[in-house]
Amino acid sequence: MDFKEMMKAELHCHLDGSVSIDLLKELAKEKDAEFALSDQEIKQLVSVDDQCPDLKTYLEKFDFILDHLQSGDALKRAAVDVLKQGVDENLCYMELRFAPSFHGREGLSIKKAIQAVLQGMKDAKKAYGIESTLIVCLMRHESKEIHQEVIQAVKELRRRTNIAMDLAGDEQAYPTVGFADQIHTMYRLKIPFTLHAGETGNEQNVTDSIALGSRRIGHGLAMASFTEIERFASSQAVMVEMCPTSNLQTKAIASLKEYPIQEFMDEDIAISINTDNRTVSDTTLSKEFEKLDAVFSLDQAMVKKITMDTLRAGFMDEETKASLLEKVEQAYQEV
Repeated sequence: MDFKEMMKAELHCHLDGSVSIDLLKELAKEKDAEFALSDQEIKQLVSVDDQCPDLKTYLEKFDFILDHLQSGDALKRAAVDVLKQGVDENLCYMELRFAPSFHGREGLSIKKAIQAVLQGMKDAKKAYGIESTLIVCLMRHESKEIHQEVIQAVKELRRRTNIAMDLAGDEQAYPTVGFADQIHTMYRLKIPFTLHAGETGNEQNVTDSIALGSRRIGHGLAMASFTEIERFASSQAVMVEMCPTSNLQTKAIASLKEYPIQEFMDEDIAISINTDNRTVSDTTLSKEFEKLDAVFSLDQAMVKKITMDTLRAGFMDEETKASLLEKVEQAYQEV
């Protein structure tokens, strides 16, 4: 199958980790007229391969990127850039996520950072026709005061546009249950949310995330082989946002052969396939499907089901969702 040509959708794509080498080079030259690194040298600074030694090395790749995403203009251009990457491989829908608190080194406020990304997404829809939703991340290591500021900004901006939320960061040091107040606030304000959980071997975080009301889980690997948790997830109609290449590179799994895609589907758990960080992981959604196909022999019916389940779990409005589901149905009939 030609996965690049097949219509797809993505729910778990971090904006900062997905900015293209071309845009990073542009931004670097604007910041420093004498910047002279080649594309390959920039790639070495910001990307890993499947032989990445550990999570620490993976996270270090964000340093250069974040240095160049400290203005509203840069964030707006980054959103257009990443959505254009999706268009180029036939995605009809993408959810971009980012932590606005990471972009204030030069005085950009949390609210202004969110507004800049929203404007970029609006510009991308106008230019390329792609539908998208923004997911704003709370970082586990940050203070409650920062969390309150982020939630307040989302609350205000949601009056005019659709925004969702996420909880990301070091789940070993900061277990999900410690953020019950913030999650309850999202729930009370009717802000849709997903939670990173079970990426690094803590199955309790998956259970707690579902118990706290999350119907989407980022990664979720730790619940594999825990039948009770898998059945709990299935009973609550939970969607797992899976990111194969990223999980390999951060050593969440040792090989794709142990990836629980079939196990989750057998337990009637809906899944989506995602890039996580397109540039840092040096991947595309087409490549993610190709890697899984090489191990699990995906057929067209499975790819269609994953795509339809992805859209059903998306945070877009119901009218857009219905339109996109019809579009994908038609595209697969034509295939």
